[in-house]
Amino acid sequence: MSKKHAKTLSIKQDAEVSHESSAVGALYPSPEQKNAIAESLRTVLASTHVVALQARSYHWNVVGARFIPLHDFFGEQYEALQEVEDEIAERVRALGQPCFASVQEFARLATIREDEQLPKSANDMLERYAQNLEHLNDGVRSCLALAQEAHDEVTADMMIGRLREQEKALWMVRSMLA
Repeated sequence: MSKKHAKTLSIKQDAEVSHESSAVGALYPSPEQKNAIAESLRTVLASTHVVALQARSYHWNVVGARFIPLHDFFGEQYEALQEVEDEIAERVRALGQPCFASVQEFARLATIREDEQLPKSANDMLERYAQNLEHLNDGVRSCLALAQEAHDEVTADMMIGRLREQEKALWMVRSMLA
Protein backbone atom coordinates (compact mmCIF):
# COMPACT_ATOMS: atom_id res chain seq x y z
CA MET A 1 0.00 0.00 0.00
CA SER A 2 1.42 3.38 -0.97
CA LYS A 3 1.94 6.13 1.61
CA LYS A 4 -0.58 8.32 -0.18
CA HIS A 5 -3.22 5.55 -0.15
CA ALA A 6 -2.48 4.76 3.54
CA LYS A 7 -2.82 8.45 4.46
CA THR A 8 -6.14 8.72 2.55
CA LEU A 9 -7.40 5.57 4.27
CA SER A 10 -6.36 6.94 7.66
CA ILE A 11 -8.17 10.24 7.02
CA LYS A 12 -11.33 8.35 5.96
CA GLN A 13 -11.20 6.16 9.08
CA ASP A 14 -10.70 9.21 11.32
CA ALA A 15 -13.66 10.92 9.66
CA GLU A 16 -15.83 7.81 10.15
CA VAL A 17 -14.88 7.57 13.83
CA SER A 18 -15.53 11.28 14.27
CA HIS A 19 -18.91 10.95 12.55
CA GLU A 20 -19.84 7.91 14.66
CA SER A 21 -18.83 9.72 17.85
CA SER A 22 -20.90 12.77 17.01
CA ALA A 23 -23.88 10.59 16.07
CA VAL A 24 -23.64 8.71 19.37
CA GLY A 25 -23.15 11.99 21.24
CA ALA A 26 -26.39 13.29 19.76
CA LEU A 27 -28.25 10.40 21.41
CA TYR A 28 -27.35 11.58 24.91
CA PRO A 29 -27.91 14.93 26.59
CA SER A 30 -24.89 17.20 26.64
CA PRO A 31 -23.73 18.57 30.00
CA GLU A 32 -25.45 21.88 29.16
CA GLN A 33 -28.70 20.08 28.30
CA LYS A 34 -28.50 18.07 31.54
CA ASN A 35 -28.12 21.32 33.50
CA ALA A 36 -31.11 22.89 31.74
CA ILE A 37 -33.22 19.77 32.32
CA ALA A 38 -32.21 19.65 35.99
CA GLU A 39 -33.14 23.31 36.43
CA SER A 40 -36.51 22.68 34.78
CA LEU A 41 -37.03 19.65 37.03
CA ARG A 42 -36.24 21.78 40.09
CA THR A 43 -38.93 24.23 38.99
CA VAL A 44 -41.41 21.37 38.52
CA LEU A 45 -40.39 20.04 41.94
CA ALA A 46 -40.92 23.40 43.66
CA SER A 47 -44.29 23.88 41.96
CA THR A 48 -45.30 20.32 42.85
CA HIS A 49 -44.42 21.07 46.46
CA VAL A 50 -46.71 24.11 46.49
CA VAL A 51 -49.58 22.06 45.01
CA ALA A 52 -48.96 19.28 47.57
CA LEU A 53 -49.12 21.83 50.40
CA GLN A 54 -52.31 23.23 48.90
CA ALA A 55 -53.86 19.75 48.79
CA ARG A 56 -52.85 19.15 52.41
CA SER A 57 -54.38 22.46 53.48
CA TYR A 58 -57.61 21.63 51.66
CA HIS A 59 -57.58 18.13 53.19
CA TRP A 60 -57.41 19.69 56.66
CA ASN A 61 -59.86 22.54 56.04
CA VAL A 62 -62.60 21.33 53.69
CA VAL A 63 -66.10 21.52 55.18
CA GLY A 64 -69.62 20.89 53.99
CA ALA A 65 -71.84 18.12 52.73
CA ARG A 66 -69.02 16.63 50.59
CA PHE A 67 -66.53 16.65 53.45
CA ILE A 68 -65.67 12.94 53.45
CA PRO A 69 -65.07 12.43 49.70
CA LEU A 70 -63.18 15.73 49.36
CA HIS A 71 -61.17 15.14 52.55
CA ASP A 72 -60.19 11.72 51.14
CA PHE A 73 -59.50 13.10 47.65
CA PHE A 74 -57.22 15.89 48.87
CA GLY A 75 -55.48 13.45 51.22
CA GLU A 76 -54.77 11.07 48.36
CA GLN A 77 -53.51 13.99 46.27
CA TYR A 78 -50.97 15.28 48.76
CA GLU A 79 -49.71 11.78 49.53
CA ALA A 80 -49.23 11.03 45.82
CA LEU A 81 -47.55 14.39 45.21
CA GLN A 82 -45.11 13.81 48.07
CA GLU A 83 -43.98 10.60 46.36
CA VAL A 84 -43.64 12.48 43.09
CA GLU A 85 -41.46 15.09 44.78
CA ASP A 86 -39.04 12.36 45.81
CA GLU A 87 -38.93 10.89 42.29
CA ILE A 88 -38.24 14.29 40.74
CA ALA A 89 -35.52 15.09 43.28
CA GLU A 90 -33.85 11.75 42.60
CA ARG A 91 -33.90 12.47 38.86
CA VAL A 92 -32.23 15.84 39.44
CA ARG A 93 -29.51 14.02 41.40
CA ALA A 94 -29.19 11.38 38.65
CA LEU A 95 -28.48 14.23 36.24
CA GLY A 96 -25.58 15.23 38.50
CA GLN A 97 -27.13 18.33 40.00
CA PRO A 98 -27.87 19.25 43.62
CA CYS A 99 -31.43 19.28 44.80
CA PHE A 100 -32.19 21.78 47.53
CA ALA A 101 -35.31 21.48 49.63
CA SER A 102 -35.56 24.75 51.51
CA VAL A 103 -38.67 26.87 51.76
CA GLN A 104 -36.74 29.79 50.25
CA GLU A 105 -35.55 27.72 47.29
CA PHE A 106 -39.03 26.34 46.62
CA ALA A 107 -40.52 29.84 46.86
CA ARG A 108 -37.90 31.17 44.43
CA LEU A 109 -38.35 28.40 41.87
CA ALA A 110 -42.09 27.66 42.01
CA THR A 111 -44.24 29.06 39.24
CA ILE A 112 -47.33 28.50 41.40
CA ARG A 113 -47.99 30.70 44.41
CA GLU A 114 -49.55 29.63 47.67
CA ASP A 115 -53.08 30.73 48.49
CA GLU A 116 -53.02 34.09 50.21
CA GLN A 117 -56.10 33.02 52.10
CA LEU A 118 -58.05 29.81 52.41
CA PRO A 119 -60.81 29.49 49.79
CA LYS A 120 -64.26 30.03 51.32
CA SER A 121 -66.00 26.91 50.01
CA ALA A 122 -65.28 23.39 48.84
CA ASN A 123 -66.03 24.46 45.26
CA ASP A 124 -63.58 27.36 45.57
CA MET A 125 -60.95 24.88 46.76
CA LEU A 126 -61.63 22.61 43.79
CA GLU A 127 -61.50 25.53 41.33
CA ARG A 128 -58.22 26.79 42.76
CA TYR A 129 -56.77 23.27 42.78
CA ALA A 130 -57.77 22.79 39.13
CA GLN A 131 -56.07 26.07 38.17
CA ASN A 132 -52.87 25.01 39.89
CA LEU A 133 -52.90 21.57 38.28
CA GLU A 134 -53.19 23.29 34.89
CA HIS A 135 -50.21 25.54 35.72
CA LEU A 136 -48.25 22.55 36.97
CA ASN A 137 -48.98 20.73 33.71
CA ASP A 138 -47.61 23.71 31.78
CA GLY A 139 -44.31 23.38 33.65
CA VAL A 140 -44.25 19.63 33.11
CA ARG A 141 -44.79 20.14 29.37
CA SER A 142 -41.88 22.61 29.24
CA CYS A 143 -39.62 20.13 31.00
CA LEU A 144 -40.85 17.35 28.68
CA ALA A 145 -39.95 19.43 25.61
CA LEU A 146 -36.41 20.02 26.92
CA ALA A 147 -35.98 16.34 27.71
CA GLN A 148 -37.25 15.21 24.31
CA GLU A 149 -35.02 17.68 22.48
CA ALA A 150 -32.01 16.36 24.43
CA HIS A 151 -32.94 12.69 23.91
CA ASP A 152 -33.33 12.26 27.68
CA GLU A 153 -35.90 9.49 27.53
CA VAL A 154 -35.86 8.86 31.28
CA THR A 155 -36.90 12.41 32.15
CA ALA A 156 -39.32 12.52 29.20
CA ASP A 157 -40.96 9.31 30.39
CA MET A 158 -41.23 10.71 33.92
CA MET A 159 -42.86 13.90 32.66
CA ILE A 160 -45.30 11.95 30.46
CA GLY A 161 -46.25 9.93 33.54
CA ARG A 162 -46.77 13.15 35.49
CA LEU A 163 -49.03 14.51 32.78
CA ARG A 164 -51.02 11.27 32.74
CA GLU A 165 -51.62 11.38 36.51
CA GLN A 166 -52.20 15.11 36.78
CA GLU A 167 -54.61 15.21 33.84
CA LYS A 168 -56.54 12.38 35.46
CA ALA A 169 -56.69 14.36 38.73
CA LEU A 170 -57.76 17.44 36.76
CA TRP A 171 -60.55 15.46 35.10
CA MET A 172 -61.72 14.28 38.54
CA VAL A 173 -61.70 17.81 39.93
CA ARG A 174 -63.65 19.15 36.95
CA SER A 175 -66.14 16.29 37.32
CA MET A 176 -66.64 17.20 41.00
CA LEU A 177 -67.31 20.79 39.94
CA ALA A 178 -69.87 19.85 37.25
